[in-house]
Amino acid sequence: MRLPAELETQLWQELTTLECNKTMPYVTSVERIGYQRGHLEGRHEEASGLVQEQLRHRFGVLSPEIEERIVPLPLERIEALGEALLDFTAVTDVEAWLRQH
Repeated sequence: MRLPAELETQLWQELTTLECNKTMPYVTSVERIGYQRGHLEGRHEEASGLVQEQLRHRFGVLSPEIEERIVPLPLERIEALGEALLDFTAVTDVEAWLRQH
C-alpha cells in the first residue's frame, strides 16, 4: 500500500520547496537512510491502520488478539491481507488467514 496520493504529493512538494530554498543543501547518506526508514515505517503504520479500519468496518469490533497479530506483520503481508479481506465473509476468515501467514 502507498501513502494516499494527496499526502504523497504534499510530501514531495515540501521536499522540493526545502531544496529550492536551500534550507537543505546537502543530505548525508545517514540522513537519507534515516528518511527512507522513516518513510517505510510511516507506510507500515498507515497500511496497518487502514487494514484494521477496513476489517472493523466489515466485521465490527476486532478482538485485541487480531489487532496484535496485524501490527507486527511486514508491510508486504499487510498489503496481502488488505487484498485478501475483500474475499472474507466472517471474522473467522481473518483468523484463519493470520494463522496461515
